[in-house]
Amino acid sequence: MKKSHKIIYFSITIFAIILIGFGIYNAVYSANKKDDEIESKVISEIKYLDEKLVSFFNEMNNVEYENYKLVVQNLGTTNNSGEDQKLNESSNLANGEQSGEGSQNSTQSSSNSNNENGKNGENSSGQKENEENSSDKSQEQGSTNTQNQSSQQEGTSSNTENKEQTKEYSMQEAGILVDSKDIDWEEVQTQVENLYVSIPTITLDLYKTTKNQEQILNFNSQFDELTLALKNENKEETLSKLVNLYETMNNFVSEISKDDNEKIIYETKLNILKAYSKLDSKNWQEISNDVQTATKNFELLLTDIEVSNQKQYAINKIYIMLNEIQSAVEKQDQDVFLIKYKNLLEDLNNI
Repeated sequence: MKKSHKIIYFSITIFAIILIGFGIYNAVYSANKKDDEIESKVISEIKYLDEKLVSFFNEMNNVEYENYKLVVQNLGTTNNSGEDQKLNESSNLANGEQSGEGSQNSTQSSSNSNNENGKNGENSSGQKENEENSSDKSQEQGSTNTQNQSSQQEGTSSNTENKEQTKEYSMQEAGILVDSKDIDWEEVQTQVENLYVSIPTITLDLYKTTKNQEQILNFNSQFDELTLALKNENKEETLSKLVNLYETMNNFVSEISKDDNEKIIYETKLNILKAYSKLDSKNWQEISNDVQTATKNFELLLTDIEVSNQKQYAINKIYIMLNEIQSAVEKQDQDVFLIKYKNLLEDLNNI
């Protein structure tokens, strides 16, 4: 009897331990899964920021990845509807016919009245009636002419209102050497202002995944500084603030991302963007240093044996492009640098 009690007690104890262990495992697994979901969401938000910030960099020199662009040309004003004009012409013609008929009737009435007076001078009441009829027709004719003038004025007003701008749309080739270097400040300012809608959500998620909360505050402050630089339409200041903002974002990637290759790509882009931001200063030595740093950092991907063959091809291509952009620095030509920068950034974004 005592032995059976011990067996039951032991079985219950074992079952309780298993149940508690399963509960702890499930809680830890759920917490880790939730953390992974938040981290994945933050990485997606950082990719969105990366796309926007790079586009702001590109706007400073009108760099576009597309080889064609849409051009809109104003050709002047035209009538909105030809049918309205035809209707107005028909109305004017009809009104002219009515006016002619009214005039004929008036002339005929006057002639009849004179003949009647010549034949019979004694019938005074008939003469009065004829005069009254002639007067009434003259009033009707005047009323008809007034309506015709009003109709013509309405037609003229309608034609004026129906005039609109005629535009011609065409596709033109785009490129560094042929495009204007003028900055569309209004476009960039609008994009930055629209980005403020997403900043609170991104900030909240960063607080859940980043230990250095002071860095998050710096990021928000740097974004405000970028906005002020854009408001003042200061290109040099805008590029400087963009570099600071991108560098802080890169620090978030280094802390949050579990993909080492992803970290290398972001670090490479940061150094290329640093070089790009210094083009107007013509400081080719610093530009060369930034490109060399980017190249050495990217070399780490060349020795990664876990990379697939397809991705390895893209990595080898980018490495060649990094060396090509270094040769552009040696030539110290801004346009050649921008051509190779555009192709390099496009491949880095797609890797």
